[in-house]
Amino acid sequence: MKSSEDSLESVLIRTSHMTDVNDLLQELGLVITGRLRGSAYGVQAVCAPELRTVELEDSPDGDHNSIYFPKCVRIKRCGGCCGASQLLECSPTKKSYKTVRRAHIRMKRSADGRPLPNLSHHSVSVEEHEECGCQCRVGPQQCDPFLHRYRLELCRCECLNARDQLECKSLGTYRIWDSSECRCKCIVTKLCSTGYYFDDHTCSCIEEEYKH
Repeated sequence: MKSSEDSLESVLIRTSHMTDVNDLLQELGLVITGRLRGSAYGVQAVCAPELRTVELEDSPDGDHNSIYFPKCVRIKRCGGCCGASQLLECSPTKKSYKTVRRAHIRMKRSADGRPLPNLSHHSVSVEEHEECGCQCRVGPQQCDPFLHRYRLELCRCECLNARDQLECKSLGTYRIWDSSECRCKCIVTKLCSTGYYFDDHTCSCIEEEYKH
């Protein structure tokens, strides 16, 4: 059974492409009335390639007597938001590499100490984003196939032993469900005195003679 939190997240993921708040409100079943009606809202910056300033490596050969120009260039990189969901991120779906030619000015000195700049060329390859898309921050590769199933519509790994998870929640505030290991764990663990061991079921120290 879906929780209200799951339902909201699935809506936010589904509406990640929207730029107008009115479209989002309509999807949520909300109608603007009263003094809020007709209010002007900003337009969402959707996920798309945009020009970003990228700083190039200052001195690739470690020579501090060299000058490389340009120092930075504007390259298309992914930017913008993926709706209101925190589960999505704007990332490149198609990349290419652009070659940037730079002037390499190496400062030398003549026998009498005069500066003698020497000009050559240096090229660097810079990653450029041609296409972008809203993708899950958590992907199926982050799930343990023996413990999880991947829920694309919610961008998350879910434990296969859902019944154990429900049981864990009913055991009280001293236990917590670990979604990465898919098991119920004690919130606090501690070292026990000699003759006692820490029991994961009761979250307390028990005498060794009662150990199963």
